[in-house]
Amino acid sequence: MEKYDHLTTELAPLLSSLAHPARLQIILYLSKMEEAPAGDISSQLPLCKSTISEHMSKLKAAGLIHCTPEGVCHKYRLSSTKISAIVGLLKEFADQIQTKHIM
Repeated sequence: MEKYDHLTTELAPLLSSLAHPARLQIILYLSKMEEAPAGDISSQLPLCKSTISEHMSKLKAAGLIHCTPEGVCHKYRLSSTKISAIVGLLKEFADQIQTKHIM
């Protein structure tokens, strides 16, 4: 028997990659844009650019955002596939909690 089930092993690293207010704010900002330059994203957060860059790197590593270099600028956009996967996994997780709680 596996120690953890498929749902929790998929969901845990995704939630960990979102587990900071700055990263959530970046995701929310990008959800309103088709894509945005790094400077625009930086202007939305009360953090220094190096800190924002670190958060962006974590989101990129998790596959939650994509980066397209354009000259000296980098433009970012959400990975709709990965965001949809998180939503689906969270719904499945919530359904399991409700089912077990009701029974």
